[in-house]
Amino acid sequence: MRLINTSTLRLESIDPSSPPPYAILSHTWGNDEVSFADMCDPSKASQREAFPKLLHACNEARARGFGYIWIDTCCIDKSSSAELSEAINSMYRWYQNAAVCFIFLSDVDLAAGRGEWEDHLRYSRWFYRGWTLQELIAPRLVKFFDRNWKCLGTKQSLLSTLCRITGIDREVLEDPECLPDVSVARRMSWAAQRRTSRTEDTAYCLLGIFDVHMPMIYGEGNKAFSRLQEEILKVSGDASLFAWNQAIGTDQQYRGLLAESPEEFLHFANYSYSGPLSIRGDVYIAGPCVVIDGVFEVENPGLGQDEVLLRLFGLETTVAEDHDTGIRLRRWKGRYVRVSSRHPITLKKQVEKEAAGLTLATKIHCLRSVDKRTSKQAACEISDEMPQADKRHEKADTDVQVSEQCR
Repeated sequence: MRLINTSTLRLESIDPSSPPPYAILSHTWGNDEVSFADMCDPSKASQREAFPKLLHACNEARARGFGYIWIDTCCIDKSSSAELSEAINSMYRWYQNAAVCFIFLSDVDLAAGRGEWEDHLRYSRWFYRGWTLQELIAPRLVKFFDRNWKCLGTKQSLLSTLCRITGIDREVLEDPECLPDVSVARRMSWAAQRRTSRTEDTAYCLLGIFDVHMPMIYGEGNKAFSRLQEEILKVSGDASLFAWNQAIGTDQQYRGLLAESPEEFLHFANYSYSGPLSIRGDVYIAGPCVVIDGVFEVENPGLGQDEVLLRLFGLETTVAEDHDTGIRLRRWKGRYVRVSSRHPITLKKQVEKEAAGLTLATKIHCLRSVDKRTSKQAACEISDEMPQADKRHEKADTDVQVSEQCR
């Protein structure tokens, strides 16, 4: 770990297990940031457009008694893939361990007057970047600054405003230690409307939020988000990971069990309940599949085990008192795929299903992901196998025309 000496503006290597008290900067990157290479030549660093930002951050830290500050643009040697990977996997902890976090909002001006700058705050680019989510949650002491380095307030003094803007639970902003108590899906919803410059960073910026670690593979694209979910499955029994809804603009009738992006969890921002969900069974990864060894429900006796429902327990208080929520799985080529839906599936209480003998205990292998080409192939083959009445049933539930998939 490297820190900037706030007096000399020189980088110093620090043992991350016992660092001195340090400040940390959270900001959005501009076009001409000071890099690690620039810091080796102060005269070159001072020519960068973003140098005044670095200088103000150092001055602010020094004025508050801190001899060191960490800034992501220049404290990491990004030419080293090993160092970059270590930094990304450690970043949440570095923000968590900082004595204070300065959040610099380059597009907010306190001089505009309180009513106006609070409106500007809502639309600040900082609130819509993926990396800044953990930078808001992890540190306990956070101070916000406008473009002129005038203090706007602290995380505590702006708490209600921050909750409205970000959707993050108040308890988490007050105490980051509450983060593990919040469901996976709810945490995903906080990132649903945030963006990153690189596709892979959509997953990498969430490692600390879920307390998982994985290697960085830039160039893997959306596979990074799939790997993130696999790592979450290894450490969490929270079934809300499966409770995503297909995003608007996508038209796959069949999908894998895992989501494609945080955007598919956006609906969880609207639920009053934010705790984890559960299923009756065990879940683990095996090859290209998520294996579920548990209890399922047969919705259509005519299809038998070809189509089953997986009930998710825990959301009934937000759906209806006499309903749970669930997902529908369809067998295809010996494995299962998820029947996509843009809306939650509500299920009557399971006692009625058990009384009718419509539950079964089995082990199924559900594909983790299904691309568009495979989805189209599955739609055509399953359509050929299904009775006409069942085709109408499935088409109505998924909002996707089987005939369109087969064109």
